[in-house]
Amino acid sequence: MKLHTISTVGRADIPIQCYALGDLVPLAFNPDDILSAEFYPVGSSIPLLTPSTAWYTAKSTQTGYQQGQVQASLSVAQAAMMQGSIQYKLAMWRAPAGNPTKIDPIAELYFVAKAPWSV
Repeated sequence: MKLHTISTVGRADIPIQCYALGDLVPLAFNPDDILSAEFYPVGSSIPLLTPSTAWYTAKSTQTGYQQGQVQASLSVAQAAMMQGSIQYKLAMWRAPAGNPTKIDPIAELYFVAKAPWSV
């Protein structure tokens, strides 16, 4: 499990490339797919916060959905809710707009929260 670092102060945008499990080919989505995400403390089934989600457009140079790229974004207030040195799991899902009850996991990443003044 790769552990990424996330700051407990300031906004955070987390771009993610999605692949099919066990495959090296990026997934492609539909523009009307519904994205959702939650941050959980590792070992908990209760989400701490729900970041906003969007297609990662690389400053409007691509659609994001055709490339299988999504983005989770934390506000300043959400980042402040994370405790330093605690590990968190970011889970993301997508559902087709035509069948919003068919929810597919598309990403799972792990983070450790760090305050900028911590070592």
